[in-house]
Amino acid sequence: MNIQSILNNDNHIDDKDMILVVEDEPVSCEIVKQQLINNNFFVEISRDGIDALEKINKGFKPDLILLDIIMPIKDGYEICKEMRKKYSPIELPIIMLTSLNDISSIVKAFEYGANDYLYKPVENKELLARVKTHLNVMKLNNKLIQTNKILENEIIERKNAQNSLMKANEQLKELVATKDKFISIIGHDLKNVFFVLINLAKILNKLIDHKSKSKLSEIAKKLFLSINNAYNLFNNLLTWAKLQTGKTPFNPTIFSLNIIINNSIILLNNYAQEKNIELIFDKNNNFSVFADKNMLDAVIRNLVSNAIKYTNEGGKVEVNTEQQNNKIIIKVSDNGVGIQDTQIKNLFKLETCSISGTKGEKGTGMGLILCKDYIKKNNGEIWFETKIDHGSTFFISLPIDENNFF
Repeated sequence: MNIQSILNNDNHIDDKDMILVVEDEPVSCEIVKQQLINNNFFVEISRDGIDALEKINKGFKPDLILLDIIMPIKDGYEICKEMRKKYSPIELPIIMLTSLNDISSIVKAFEYGANDYLYKPVENKELLARVKTHLNVMKLNNKLIQTNKILENEIIERKNAQNSLMKANEQLKELVATKDKFISIIGHDLKNVFFVLINLAKILNKLIDHKSKSKLSEIAKKLFLSINNAYNLFNNLLTWAKLQTGKTPFNPTIFSLNIIINNSIILLNNYAQEKNIELIFDKNNNFSVFADKNMLDAVIRNLVSNAIKYTNEGGKVEVNTEQQNNKIIIKVSDNGVGIQDTQIKNLFKLETCSISGTKGEKGTGMGLILCKDYIKKNNGEIWFETKIDHGSTFFISLPIDENNFF
């Protein structure tokens, strides 16, 4: 129901309001009753206050109460006070009927919660005027409350719509930034790689003429590294683009975590040995996880490779696993150089730049971005702790089984 329909729905006296008359004098009660019935009201009678309270407590709610002050057992003041514990003067108007004409009695009626008073014997026109006035005030107040609720709901709906628009706008900005970064990588990073390749090819061509084997070997090694780096960058770009467009195959299954980690350790062992880095994997725990095997393999390999890359010669890299409730936690730790404060904010974003390793190793700057997207795809979490010159620890949380995946 909207505001206009509430305002147009004028349910005043024509709806035959219910009036509860609480009066112990039969003649006075009958006079008031007939006056109300003749003016199109429903009337309920209680001969004493106790009976009226019982009706109210059992759920009967009239639109207005005419309450005599002087009654046996409990007077009108006490009955009014009891009724006010359940209904406020706005919710249920109470008009006191009294033969007392002193000011203190009237004041007392208001103090106990009455809305108004009428002197007995009740005059017909005054009775109807006061009853109709209080009923109209109550109904207008009810409409105001209902209108306020509708306005509050409309405000909430508008705020929700505004929040949705803001969220969509942020997502659009992120997509635009992602597209711009993607183009930047293609236009800048790959361009630089090919620039290096062209220059190396020119140098190589000259060295062939001079037949310098030692320099040829050195250039050939640089050429290989540049080509390999270009390939990795291009491959990461394609992988990331497929993931963003939902074209990456996703096949989660339950498998042993140790097998995946051990494969990465074996694959990267030579790299660790080149820097005299101790590569440790605690195999005592052999947990199973529910995830895409290929994605998790790529994540662990990337994290271990990064740990070696940013650890000084003679350092140490460790991989550990543990269970926390319905999750498996994978930890990849190193005692390397740590992560600078300026890098932390954008570490999992395209805005991040590739930082050379402790031996000048180059990277694509996209490894951790892929790690984050892969882990998110597997309903997991990835985070890290770091301290400059003390190293970093990357954590992965994954569901144990299919029941804890969603």
